[in-house]
Amino acid sequence: MKIKPEDAKELLFKTLGVVGKVVYAFLYQEHYLSIPFFKKKEVIEWGGVIMPLFNRLMKALTEFPETDLAVTESTDDMYPGHYLCRLTQGHSIWHE
Repeated sequence: MKIKPEDAKELLFKTLGVVGKVVYAFLYQEHYLSIPFFKKKEVIEWGGVIMPLFNRLMKALTEFPETDLAVTESTDDMYPGHYLCRLTQGHSIWHE
């Protein structure tokens, strides 16, 4: 089976976007991968701050449609306490 170069490129970008989001989530998930570095307060805060940019980058790679702008942009009204939670503990980063 031959894959056209443009299809291979699209598949690669979609794969990178999906795998990128999964890896980012698991880095901050507290049970499956318990990496001490990702439990540090400043690393959790940094992870929460860059999350909107990271989500936009992964969405650009996959080009999957997102119907909820609050999810793509990580807006403060995603859920009650969203902004505070994702800057203070890694569990909410796992969910986003």
